[in-house]
Amino acid sequence: MAIFTEKTKILELNNKIICTEEKEILNYLLCEKIASTIYKLQTAHFIPAKIGYKTGLASLNFRKPDAKYFYASQEYFPFRSPYDTFAFLKNFFLFLDLEPYHKLIDDLLRLISFHIFTGLRDLIDCNLLFQKEIDGFSLAPLYDFDFSFENGILEKYHYKSSICIFDLPSEDLIKLLEFYPNFRKYLLFMLEIDMGSFLEEIKEENDLEIGELYQNYYLKQDKIKKGFHKKLTFINPFCFL
Repeated sequence: MAIFTEKTKILELNNKIICTEEKEILNYLLCEKIASTIYKLQTAHFIPAKIGYKTGLASLNFRKPDAKYFYASQEYFPFRSPYDTFAFLKNFFLFLDLEPYHKLIDDLLRLISFHIFTGLRDLIDCNLLFQKEIDGFSLAPLYDFDFSFENGILEKYHYKSSICIFDLPSEDLIKLLEFYPNFRKYLLFMLEIDMGSFLEEIKEENDLEIGELYQNYYLKQDKIKKGFHKKLTFINPFCFL
């Protein structure tokens, strides 16, 4: 049975071997499960591994050898407003059939909702990857979950990534909810998350021991964020504390 007791630093990233601190290992395993199960987002698959005396995570390379990839950048995401960003992205889709464009926007809305729940803070350009397609591009599997579950959401949440920037609540967010009705549904996905069950599944699937201190930490984060969301009646008018 693997027992995470050592404090090790990241040795190598980019879908090869990851060695990291105890809590970061759980962050990666939890984020992979929550992203794929609740938000239906593709992620790299992480497996607990030992490198010498160090305990960490291994991940296979998900990049297709014949595909072209690029990181989020100002060329594709030049605006702070999510509404303006999504409108601008249409310029990269040339064909009349906009299904690939709508699929990208839908994935980005799911991604933002996932980011809000996990509190990811390391959302710089090189941590968000996209794959070029025949028409436009698509969101590549997620692979970087550093600095997750670190901040509780209180009266206002400041979302900042290479995709867009906005406060929750804010006029930008309300405008986005009006124009993209599915976004409301994706934001409410967090209320479906059973953090206790996910922690138990991770323990069983990976043959791990998770101490009470860590379990209580993640359960507290889960409770804080769900409590904040329940107060946002403009997102869920039927959910009150």
